[in-house]
Amino acid sequence: MKILMIDDERLHAILTAEVLKQIKHSQVLIAADAFDGFALLIAARDIKCIVVDYNMPYVNGGDFTRKVRSMAGCEDIPIIISTSLDDIEEKMVDVSGCSVIKKPYSKNSLLELVESAIGQHQ
Repeated sequence: MKILMIDDERLHAILTAEVLKQIKHSQVLIAADAFDGFALLIAARDIKCIVVDYNMPYVNGGDFTRKVRSMAGCEDIPIIISTSLDDIEEKMVDVSGCSVIKKPYSKNSLLELVESAIGQHQ
């Protein structure tokens, strides 16, 4: 099962990927920005969940999510937006099917959210 992790902060992406690898039968793909994320999403086509940072250069996590929702075959992929922003719900009101996890978050809360999102999608 492939999980896509997108974060421009390399250390955070690597640490988060290590946590996500604890999910049974998971393979975590890491992208440094939304452009790399799109490339991996298109190449892999069997992504079961996406965890994306909201605050990234060029294309933020909200715009990335909006674009994914418009891509054929990707409309239902669970997307979890990672952010420290307090007003994220207002910024994402027009996007369906995504969850938010507030930074800093615990390893267990991330695992529970991702496992729940994947479970609901199957």
